[in-house]
Amino acid sequence: MLGWYWLFVGVFTIVAIFMDRTDWVSRAVNGILAILAGIVVINHPFSALFIPATIITIAAILAIGFGVLRLYWALKEGWGSAIAGVLNIILGLLILGNPMLGIVMLVYLAAILNIVGGIATIYLAIKMRS
Repeated sequence: MLGWYWLFVGVFTIVAIFMDRTDWVSRAVNGILAILAGIVVINHPFSALFIPATIITIAAILAIGFGVLRLYWALKEGWGSAIAGVLNIILGLLILGNPMLGIVMLVYLAAILNIVGGIATIYLAIKMRS
């Protein structure tokens, strides 16, 4: 599921560049990294059984990278994106600090991150509409 999630997020991020060209370089990098990460995880689903620390370390680094990008976007979009960025960074640091915890808790942490990110996105949509 994580691989498919990253793949779709990456594709949608790239597609969004064609609709809104502001800050296209960082969004392109974000989209490309997400697509690559998704492809790797989809092509090697059982790799987590053999080399979980490596997969989790990559996931942690990507989470931190996405968090930094979201914090950068927060300068333009508002505090909703900043919350998602901080949660991404915290998720990445937690996983880097204890990879075994990351293996066990990645699904739960990703779910929490996505729920909060969804709430922040709804807030931004309401804010942009008014």
